[in-house]
Parts: sequence; C-alpha cells; structure tokens
Amino acid sequence: MLKSADFSFLFLTVFYFLFFTIFYDLFSNLWMTSRYGSKLNFEKELGLRLKGENGIMKKKFSALQKDIEDQREEIRTMFAHKKELYQVCLICKLT
Repeated sequence: MLKSADFSFLFLTVFYFLFFTIFYDLFSNLWMTSRYGSKLNFEKELGLRLKGENGIMKKKFSALQKDIEDQREEIRTMFAHKKELYQVCLICKLT
C-alpha cells in the first residue's frame, strides 16, 4: 500500500519530469529556430529565386528553339530558290 509520502514523491517526480520535458522541448525549438531560422529563410528565398530563373531560362530556350526552326525553314527555302536559279541559268546557257 502506498503511503501519502510515497504518493507525494511519485506525484512530484512525474510533475518535474513533465515540466522539464516541456521546458526542454520549448527551449530546443527556440534554440533551433534562432540558430537555423535564418538559414532556412535564406534557402527558401534561394529556392524561389532559382525557380524564377528556371522559368526565365525555359522561356528563352523555347524562343531560341523557335528561332532555330525558323532559320532552318528559311535555309530550306533559300536552297530551293538557289536550285531554281541554277536551273534557269542552265536553260539560259543552253539557248
């Protein structure tokens, strides 16, 4: 059977354990927030900036790809026009 002194000791032990556990968790969170909070904010801002730069680079890439395709098509038409001119020159030389 538990005596009242044993019950008081058990109660105080549990109380101090819970109190110090809560205090330790709170202190740890505050300490980690103060220590790593600025690093975390920096990394978040860096990630957002890189996402923005990535979007810009994708737009530039697609614009350059379109320019390349347009220039390839222009080269094809120029070769076709050159071929027609050679044929006209050959016909003129033959006559």
